[in-house]
Amino acid sequence: MTAKTRLARIEKRLTPQEVVVAYVDEIMRRFDSYSEWAEWVADRPSEAPLIRVCRATTDAVRNTMRGQPRDAVNKAVDRAVREAIFLGKLFLSVTQKLLEEVEPYRLRAVFCARSLQVLLLTNAVGGEAVGVAGTPDAEPRPNRTARLRDQLHRHLGEVRLHQMVIEAIGRSYIAGRAILFPEHARLLASVVQTAEVLAEEYNGFARAWVGDSQEDPLIDLEEIDRLAAEAVRGEVAYAVRMTKAETLVALGMNDEGFQMAVEAYRGREPRCFAPASRHDLPPT
Repeated sequence: MTAKTRLARIEKRLTPQEVVVAYVDEIMRRFDSYSEWAEWVADRPSEAPLIRVCRATTDAVRNTMRGQPRDAVNKAVDRAVREAIFLGKLFLSVTQKLLEEVEPYRLRAVFCARSLQVLLLTNAVGGEAVGVAGTPDAEPRPNRTARLRDQLHRHLGEVRLHQMVIEAIGRSYIAGRAILFPEHARLLASVVQTAEVLAEEYNGFARAWVGDSQEDPLIDLEEIDRLAAEAVRGEVAYAVRMTKAETLVALGMNDEGFQMAVEAYRGREPRCFAPASRHDLPPT
């Protein structure tokens, strides 16, 4: 008996969540990246994720309710298929969202790294930064330093929140599974690590400049994690409601799906990663 046959037999006794978890486990073992898996699926339409989980869920419900009235079975199938589609879409949306955001994350990191390099060079030579036209930068160094601190604070907060949301969705909806393909898990870890390194390098610059007498200019990594953790529940709720709206639309319930999406958007909690307090750094 092949592994695929064993999985098919097991699926006949699973709940919708267990069907999706089994599918996630299977493809995570076989594929390193979303693109590798997608190319494989493109040549095998019957292996498409929503087709697979809906078919397995339908078989499981019908097998479990064998001998019961047809109307009851059909209603149970409809409910189970809706849940399977929702969970399948939620799983797919996690990777798709990361792939949409990773390039902006990288560009912001590059911008912050360049700004930090300019500040380090300015401090080393003891002069003012030079503008694009070759003239001295009119903005005082304390203001540029404070702005960079806020940019790094927000950037690290956003990437840490993104990481926490993915972990929370896997924990709460996909039975604690890792729901990123290995390549993308490494990619996200790299993005977070880069943001942390930039924050630590900035702190080293700030300490050297202002000394130990003023702690406020530093980036507090623990505060960032606290702010991100406070925002996780709201971000997960938003992702879940939007995915439920997409599921309703996929099932032909356009009005209900549109209304749910509007309510989710309007009810989304604002995210704030500005430092709790900040005083201008002392002039040079």
